[in-house]
Amino acid sequence: MSQRLAFMVITVLACSLASAAHAAPITFVVDDPGNHNRASFESRAPIETVPGVTSDVTGTVAFDPDDLTGPVSGRVVVGLASLTTGIDMRDGHMRGERYLDVAKYPTATFVVEKVVSSDKPKLADGETAQIVVAGKFTLHGVTLDVQAPVTLFYKKASPDLAKMGYSGDIAGARSTFDVKLADYGIQRPQFLILKLDEIIHVSVQYTADSGRDKAGN
Repeated sequence: MSQRLAFMVITVLACSLASAAHAAPITFVVDDPGNHNRASFESRAPIETVPGVTSDVTGTVAFDPDDLTGPVSGRVVVGLASLTTGIDMRDGHMRGERYLDVAKYPTATFVVEKVVSSDKPKLADGETAQIVVAGKFTLHGVTLDVQAPVTLFYKKASPDLAKMGYSGDIAGARSTFDVKLADYGIQRPQFLILKLDEIIHVSVQYTADSGRDKAGN
């Protein structure tokens, strides 16, 4: 074998090994058998803070735990029709056409497009990472580019997880970010003498399972 041919073979092998070092992204389905998935908001009014919460959180996310700054994709959907604030009349106003208008816009959606930054290059079994993701957030029929901080947890499949109802690896995520109502064409809700803040603090947390298909089976 000539030196040139040997060099080419070594180069090809080296590139192949480098590519193999990073596995393909793992797809996780947002479907927690423990029903711990939550989306919530908090709005401050002059004399009280108004909370809202729903457990209707679904979607998929795909990333490679061995390469946190590599390709990533995801779509997390929050159902707004089940959003509750603790007071039935207030719930009706919040969901009505003057504000969220859930009959016309039943969901809020975050589509993840890339990882902007990560405090570590990879995520080992049982570890947590702090990342920032960029994507598009859709609410009330309006879609805007956003960035959000995410605390990301990864755990490989195990008999203990199987006992808890998880059939594959799991990924947990928690994120909190602010939403300006006017940016999405939503009026500041007013209940009796209370007018809520223009800025809503949104929090989403979920656990996703790589062993489930998109139907949650």
